[in-house]
Amino acid sequence: MTATPAPPQPDRDWNGIGILTGAFGVRGEVKVKPLTETPGAVLEFPVWWLTSGSGDPRPHTLVRGRCHGQGVVASLQGVETREQAAALTGARAAVPRDALPKLQDETYYWVDLIGCRVVDETDTDLGRVAEMMATGSSDVMVIQGGPEGERLLPFNAEIVLAVDLERRIVTVRPLPGM
Repeated sequence: MTATPAPPQPDRDWNGIGILTGAFGVRGEVKVKPLTETPGAVLEFPVWWLTSGSGDPRPHTLVRGRCHGQGVVASLQGVETREQAAALTGARAAVPRDALPKLQDETYYWVDLIGCRVVDETDTDLGRVAEMMATGSSDVMVIQGGPEGERLLPFNAEIVLAVDLERRIVTVRPLPGM
């Protein structure tokens, strides 16, 4: 069982792929915190739809980009100065849901898991999935709002018993001490 990262979006027709974190250099490049399984995956999408605040998504064509540390540096069409790039700081980059690859059974996009209620086998509420993290060995659910405060649970077949996306519920069997 695996999950592919994407941030939560209020509109399920969009999947977030990154957050613009600032300007890079003086030629209008932007720094991007990828929200994809691998940083370079954001560069596979030729058009990014950027939103900031409550504004509607606006398309920006990716001109070029490269991996830089744990992030990405990208050039977007029409963004030519450091000031223009800096103005995009905080914007979320998203792509239409139908632009994403189809997933195999028991594989989920992170956006679909974030916000789900998490319960144990006895239907005891443990909180909601606040975010997902990639750790190398398995993805980890960050669960908040439950009786034990924040807790981390691996997203793997040993812990996760069922995922019901229609009801927005993840059923887990935490190991002792988790």
